[in-house]
Amino acid sequence: MVQLGFVIVRESLHESEAQVIIALLESEGIEAVIDEDDAGDMLPSLEEATGVRVLVAAADAVRAEEILEDYENEEGGEDDDEEEDDDEEDDEGEE
Repeated sequence: MVQLGFVIVRESLHESEAQVIIALLESEGIEAVIDEDDAGDMLPSLEEATGVRVLVAAADAVRAEEILEDYENEEGGEDDDEEEDDDEEDDEGEE
């Protein structure tokens, strides 16, 4: 079955974060667009109230979610590794 239309894969309060998400998806071959309501750039502060949505074609939604989840897990994992490295350095200094 072919799905038509767009699906929201992420929401953000900042367009810059949405642009990073779009770049990541496009690097994996998935077209993505921003949906925002800032009154045609007349009220950019409206973005903070309504947020910015990243949309992909419904047919790409599952793959897009997988890519974003993998990226988010990798980002979180790097921080944990850095903390462990810091702890190991502290332990070495105590000996």
